[in-house]
Amino acid sequence: MVRRREDFQEKATPAPPAGPAAPVLGTHLWLAGGPPAPRWGELPALIAALGARSDGLPDALAQALATAAALPCPLAAVSAALQAVLAVRPDRSALTVWAADTALARWLGWPFGLPLVSLGLPRGSVDLAALDGATLAAVVLRGSARALDHFALLGHRAAALQAVRPRLRARAAGRVVDRLLARDALSVAGVRDLIPERAARRLFDRLVALGAVRELTGRSTARLYGL
Repeated sequence: MVRRREDFQEKATPAPPAGPAAPVLGTHLWLAGGPPAPRWGELPALIAALGARSDGLPDALAQALATAAALPCPLAAVSAALQAVLAVRPDRSALTVWAADTALARWLGWPFGLPLVSLGLPRGSVDLAALDGATLAAVVLRGSARALDHFALLGHRAAALQAVRPRLRARAAGRVVDRLLARDALSVAGVRDLIPERAARRLFDRLVALGAVRELTGRSTARLYGL
């Protein structure tokens, strides 16, 4: 999901999320957390977490992505980043696509990155090695359109959540709303530092009843809430 840079300020130093998808989530949070260029030295650790742990390989890939991002055309930067990873880790699609998005964000000098390549790829299995210039252009354009759609939808849902803020009476409800606006999803445990657990459950149930947030899992326990 697409968020503004300030929405990620609270997540500047997040605790590592659990589970096998944690490295992928971490790299996308990194991409959205600020301009890539000043933080380029952090790439080797991120690359290693995505399955490129051979001696010297993370550093070599980070340098290859920096070289790709310096090419005179953004699509050339995307293609070079893809090929740099495929040449050494063809089985790491998450790393490959994230590398392309990172190189594109650095080439464009954005204040934070967006997963345009990730969003623009077709669903299902994709032969990344077969992507030529025209196809990559279509991928980036499609990803841009999807990012704009996500931005509009999130803006609408964020406005709906803001609108119910005056109707909430729970202590620290405003801070819980602020955190919901800043995060993709929250559990009751995720606001335990702001509000007691029982009160948090009631607040989330109230927000769902008002149509301000959604319960994202469909489960009766370990629920997650978000826009």
